[in-house]
Amino acid sequence: MTLLRHFMATRVASRATLEKLLIAFAPFVEQRARIADPSELELMSSALAHCFTFWRSPMNGEIGRKILEELKWPSSDPGSNVFYKLFNNLYAVIWKTCEDHLEGSRYLRDKLIAPFSGFLGATIEPAFLPLRNSNRIAYLINEINFNQTFAPGKLYTSWWSGHETGTPTDAPVFIYTLRDADDETRNFLASLNHVTVRSCADRWRKSPRSQAVKALRELCDADQIDTVIFEKVSATMLAIMHSRIAPVQLFSPMSFVPLLSSGVDGFLLTDNAISDAIEMGVPPEKIVVAPFSTEERFLTPPREKSEIEKARATLPPATMVFGTFARGQKISPIYASVVRTILEACPDSAFFAAGSGDQGELHKIFRDAGCPMSRISLLPVVDVHVYGKLIDVYLETFPIAQGLAAVEVAAKGIPVVHHKSPGLNAIWEKQRDPRCVVETVDEYVRVAVMLASDPNTRAAYGEVAREIVRPVSDVEANARALERAVLAFAASRS
Repeated sequence: MTLLRHFMATRVASRATLEKLLIAFAPFVEQRARIADPSELELMSSALAHCFTFWRSPMNGEIGRKILEELKWPSSDPGSNVFYKLFNNLYAVIWKTCEDHLEGSRYLRDKLIAPFSGFLGATIEPAFLPLRNSNRIAYLINEINFNQTFAPGKLYTSWWSGHETGTPTDAPVFIYTLRDADDETRNFLASLNHVTVRSCADRWRKSPRSQAVKALRELCDADQIDTVIFEKVSATMLAIMHSRIAPVQLFSPMSFVPLLSSGVDGFLLTDNAISDAIEMGVPPEKIVVAPFSTEERFLTPPREKSEIEKARATLPPATMVFGTFARGQKISPIYASVVRTILEACPDSAFFAAGSGDQGELHKIFRDAGCPMSRISLLPVVDVHVYGKLIDVYLETFPIAQGLAAVEVAAKGIPVVHHKSPGLNAIWEKQRDPRCVVETVDEYVRVAVMLASDPNTRAAYGEVAREIVRPVSDVEANARALERAVLAFAASRS
């Protein structure tokens, strides 16, 4: 415990020290039921949370996997939140540092989610709730905001705007929130008239978990809810699903990792994720399909000319700009080498990548790939709708492709070059111009250079890209389709 106390007091540690600290967690957690001092348990939990944010690098993923390989989940819960915090931190660090979407998803499914679901199954007695045939739908939301890097927030609010618009189906919609919303989100929720919003944050924060879950179940009963849609992979959401608060429970994953557990009756998937879910082992009869939906205000909001000019000044001078918006973990060495080849073929061009991550590590990846660093800008998180207007050709990352960022760019009439990614086939099938979808790095370079070389072709491809993603902004039609799909699935379970 001395090492833990030192770290928590100073937040300073070498990587070697940090690795020793993290590896020590597995046996410590396994024996936690025999540790009498609650302060030691809390110290360990807090240290774990800080450790995974202290070093933002792929090393975190390696350490997280080592911990997971050694960890044994108990068959009883002594009553502390340690295991819930452990699950959330391990999930976050492994997911955010995986370099292969399919492999990372399968690893989390088999090594973390399945054992944790077994732990919940051994410690939680689920309720039996008969179907009411009320056709009422509720979203249970743990986290929602409009931050431009938080794609699920834009998807859910776009669905809710669609529920609010036009003539609803016979499906009253409710939103239950477990956290206090920020001002912008709170104002949006307050503006809804046909969708009923209930804040559960105060009760959830102040009550023991079992009582809070019981309160949610009673709320669903009072509102006569048949189907609850859960968002976000978290220990809390899994525990609520295992406890069961509604007759039908759907999990709606954004980055798809299947929660194949008894508390999940089905998966509400956007139409750009279906084939990949089946590849991950989800039975087709458990899949409920809804259109990917993003309001126009999220896709092409107006920006001042002065903002765009100021952003252009941050980039190297060039007549052709390639760019991408992605968290640092999506920037792979092979992607960087392809950027180098494209820049070599287009002498008067520049490239920028913007997103979260370790800037020093990103610089190293591009330098090691032999890129001309004077023509490359590596930026933190920026306004997609300002910097997006500076891009001539969008170079989507691989082997992990992108979701909303590429759609936002395509909606501006910018062609997107896409390399097929393992476990992400449905994205290009639904939301990419097939002429810009490739299977080799040579093809990727060829398409990018072709688009850069011919402004007329580039403009024509950009218009096609815009038309392909246009349906995502029809929020009313998308919400009606979601309502019909959810009601049909619920009816099939009666």
